[in-house]
Amino acid sequence: MTETQRKVLDFIRARVRRSQRGVTFREVQAAFGWRSSNAAQDHVRALREAGLLRSDLRGARSILPVTIHDGIPIFGTIPAGIPIDAASENGEFLDVEPSLFDSKPGIPVFALRVRGHSMVNAGIKDGDVVVLAARDPRKGDVVAALVDKESTLKRYCVERGRAYLKAEGPGFDDILPAEELIIQGVMIGLIRKGSC
Repeated sequence: MTETQRKVLDFIRARVRRSQRGVTFREVQAAFGWRSSNAAQDHVRALREAGLLRSDLRGARSILPVTIHDGIPIFGTIPAGIPIDAASENGEFLDVEPSLFDSKPGIPVFALRVRGHSMVNAGIKDGDVVVLAARDPRKGDVVAALVDKESTLKRYCVERGRAYLKAEGPGFDDILPAEELIIQGVMIGLIRKGSC
């Protein structure tokens, strides 16, 4: 993203937050003092192709951000311990650009707060926030998983063609799914409270 595209995106997000409606090319043009709407259309097209803007299907105000927030959505808490049904938290965002992590365009990125100690030997502590990409796992990835309908954070392993989840903390057993194992995201980053 160029610096001008970043400014255009910030302008559109701020305008939509205030007005709760889409933005027109003319409004973008006027905000940046461009003589024609071609510059606005070029920058908006690039931001659409990057997956950051979408069309408002309700009418002439055709430009809307994919999200009006900067950063990464926090979808709740995940146990790093015994799998449990994790509660959901809505409306909270990490003030961090997804592009800071090794995420590919078009792959959703989200975050979860860690609760528990089963991954301490992997450097993941109670209270950390893990950043995850919604993609298929590779052997050895740390994953957020739904194991027999309950959530946990563990290392993804495969042995003799069977997938299981490995704990990396003292006193925690590996988890073999009885019925199903659904990988919800692969860890691509970690944020620790108080870290710079």
